[in-house]
Amino acid sequence: MKPLRLALQAFGPFWNRVEVDFRPAHSQGLFLIHGPVGSGKTTLLDGICYALYGVSSGGERSPEQLRSDLAPDSTDTLVEFDFQADGAAWSVQRGTREACLLQSGQTVVRGNQEVSERVQRLIGLDAFQFCRSVLLPQGQFRQFLLAQAGEREQILAALFHTHSPRLYQEALAQALSQAEEELSAAWRRRESLSGVHQQARTQEDTLRALTRQLERWKEQSARMQEDRERAAVVGERSRERQRLQKDLNSLRERDGDLQELREQAKRFQGALKVAPQVEQWQQAKKDEASAQENFRQAQQELEERMRDLIPPADTANQLEADQLEREKLQQRLHDLARFEAENKRLSQAEERLQRCRETWNQMEEEGQVMTRELEVAERRLEEVVRFGEEEEDLKRQLVLRQKQLEALRENHKLVRQQEELQIGIERSHQTLIKIGERRNRTLTQIDLLERDLHERQRQLELHWSHALAGQLRPGKPCPVCGAEDHPQPASPGGSPAQLSLEQLRKQVDAAWKQAEKIEQEEQEQQITLVRLEERLEMATERARDLPETSTAEVQEITASLRELERDLQRMQAYREHQDRDQRRVKKLRRKMEGWQEARLQAQQALAQAETIVQERRALVPDDFKAEGALAVERARLQKILEPVLRSIEQNRLQIGADTHLYASFTAAAEAAKKSIELSKERTRLAWELVQARLELHGFASLEEWRPIYQLAEHDLETILGEISGHQHSLEKLEEESERAEALYHESLEDWRELELDPESLEQHLQGGYAGVAQAQEELRQLQRQLQDYERSLEEIHTLEPRLAQLRRLARTAAGENGLGVTFQQWVLAQQMESVLQAANLRLSQMTRGRFTLEASKNALELLVLDHLSGHSRGVTTLSGGESFLASLALALGLSDSFLSAGSNAVLETLFIDEGFGYLDEEGLDQAFWALEPIRKDGRIIGVVSHLAEVRQRIQSRLEVRPSPSGNQVVWQ
Repeated sequence: MKPLRLALQAFGPFWNRVEVDFRPAHSQGLFLIHGPVGSGKTTLLDGICYALYGVSSGGERSPEQLRSDLAPDSTDTLVEFDFQADGAAWSVQRGTREACLLQSGQTVVRGNQEVSERVQRLIGLDAFQFCRSVLLPQGQFRQFLLAQAGEREQILAALFHTHSPRLYQEALAQALSQAEEELSAAWRRRESLSGVHQQARTQEDTLRALTRQLERWKEQSARMQEDRERAAVVGERSRERQRLQKDLNSLRERDGDLQELREQAKRFQGALKVAPQVEQWQQAKKDEASAQENFRQAQQELEERMRDLIPPADTANQLEADQLEREKLQQRLHDLARFEAENKRLSQAEERLQRCRETWNQMEEEGQVMTRELEVAERRLEEVVRFGEEEEDLKRQLVLRQKQLEALRENHKLVRQQEELQIGIERSHQTLIKIGERRNRTLTQIDLLERDLHERQRQLELHWSHALAGQLRPGKPCPVCGAEDHPQPASPGGSPAQLSLEQLRKQVDAAWKQAEKIEQEEQEQQITLVRLEERLEMATERARDLPETSTAEVQEITASLRELERDLQRMQAYREHQDRDQRRVKKLRRKMEGWQEARLQAQQALAQAETIVQERRALVPDDFKAEGALAVERARLQKILEPVLRSIEQNRLQIGADTHLYASFTAAAEAAKKSIELSKERTRLAWELVQARLELHGFASLEEWRPIYQLAEHDLETILGEISGHQHSLEKLEEESERAEALYHESLEDWRELELDPESLEQHLQGGYAGVAQAQEELRQLQRQLQDYERSLEEIHTLEPRLAQLRRLARTAAGENGLGVTFQQWVLAQQMESVLQAANLRLSQMTRGRFTLEASKNALELLVLDHLSGHSRGVTTLSGGESFLASLALALGLSDSFLSAGSNAVLETLFIDEGFGYLDEEGLDQAFWALEPIRKDGRIIGVVSHLAEVRQRIQSRLEVRPSPSGNQVVWQ
């Protein structure tokens, strides 16, 4: 990669547009970026890195922080960079929102992420590698040389960008935590199922007892069948009784549906009563929409007038120019200008005082109007309260009748409720069977997924073991166990890139969640079954306790209830007026309280305005009230100021006229707005009346009322006829059922020697079959729990060896090994060794073979071998110049390592940012002598420094010059 041109706009200290042509440096090979501190030398490198990858060179500043604070808001941040790579010329344009890559003026790629990825393929390095191969981080290496032991590992990790070892340690810790949680969960499941064996034995005993009882009932049924002649009459009459009872039950079932029709008819009648209030509310909404349309037209007219009232741009510019000229001419009339300004402020204060007085008068008028309205509303409320006394007596009578009618209706509903509960119990049994099948399928799927997950984890562990084994050397200690002999290193396993452990874990977790959901659903269904059985038992008990009632009593109570409801509706009509008047009184009182607060505020504003007027009048001296002392000077300057003042006065008069017109237009718009508020108030009152009607007749909303109202207009008469016909059929069938019941009991008198009558025996048989089925189902559930218990034991036996293995690996990666280093420290040591090999070649040339660098076992300390003394010592003992040479050598070594690692990286440019201030004359000679072989290889070297000594040694210089009109960059 060879730079050709760089353009910056609103970037860093360059708030203007600056272009840098790098082609003059191609022939020299070595050039200097020079300028004072803070002028923007490093910003040029930030611009290159930002254009290519969208980040700063140091990675410490975000793209938003790179924008110039001095640039106008209308100027966009933009960086353009032309470079040569892969035998072709390319251009990158990147702003704050979008980036594009061009070749020969044609767009190749567009988008921030897309451009960065394409640049990475062109250059062969990502942003991190580019910043350490082209922009040398010798500052970070110097920080590493001087840092404390606790900081060095973080610096090395940032230099080498090592995340995989840390992620491996975190993955081991996560796997260890997950295995411990799984083992703990398995133990909890085992403990929760510890009593299932005793429950299963108890349930088996219960099942045998139920089976024996069922056999006895079967034998008794067989004996009863032998006496067929006596049972014939009883059976015939029993069948007749059952048929009539079945027909009666069927008709009573329909009675529940007809009850819904009765309630529906009642709702239809209520819906018809709500219709007038809804029509009134809809009309109010139309009036409100019309008022809003009038306000919109007034607002539109105001905006059109305002566009005409806005002064033209040339008038405003001329006014501004005249005012500037007037200020220059009136420097000697400062006292007169101050006097005029004070008079102007006094006028404004008097105007504000006048507005406050007008507001005060308006508040007084509004208060009188609200007081009269409140008095009228309170008198109306007193008249309405008198009608509410009789309403309480009617409500008590209505509640009493409703309770009586509800008790009668409850008797009719119990039979239907018992049959519905029996059907619900049978459905619950079927649902439990289906849920059990789903649970078994889910557990089978979980078992397969966990086996696959364990196999994938084993492959991952083998892969990392092989990665560690690849670094073993004969005679060197193992980082895991510390042994120097390696008889059986780990063989290659699966590649981590091919393992989808996280996806498998998610599938296992999802399957367990599904199993838990199914189990919860099964428990809920069992709870539902128990509740249904309890409700059936309660309904049976209630049916025994309730007395029999006649239809005449129901009709009598129903008629009385309807009469009370009609009386109550009349009373509630009066009540509605009372509620409306009470709301209006409360609203007027709140409005009066708000008016009093506003009146107090207006009074305070009036007093404040009077105080301000008195203060402004006191600020005008008596000398300036008379023009005698200023007349001579004013006459001399009047001829010069007259044209300017005349122009200013004309513009001010024009603005004043526009302001007056604007006030009139605004008043018209405010009148239209008040009309909208009145319309909204009427709409709200109409809506409150609609809501009261809806609530009175049992409607939750207007959407619920509307379809019922439409049905009521067509179906009300049909429903009333159907209810009347059903009532007649029910009464007739009840008489026939009573006659059949009497005949049946007469036939049973000759058959009392039997233990049970046929009907009771049949019921016992059915109950016995149901009890046996339920006991069998519960026994099957306990057997499944036994299987879960066995599976939890197997899971514990499987997890405990794996947990021990994970603990050994985690402790080894955390540093509990023979070397005493963590896995990340060991990887850093290996990477540091390759960098030191390349860095020592540079450092040996810079120091004429005196110094070489050595790393400790964990790479957290560097030692320098002084060949003059033959001893190694700490790098902190190096002088300032020697430290710079060591950090420069490390930075060049890192660059060489990255370039050798990249398959297609060809970089022809190198930037060295600052650091030369630590060197003396000899040190500078050695540093530039070390850079000479790099320049001879054809690479362009850019040195960033503000030192004069460096400036004298480099002929080709790129000067960054601060300027009030924007920093400039020029070649010298």
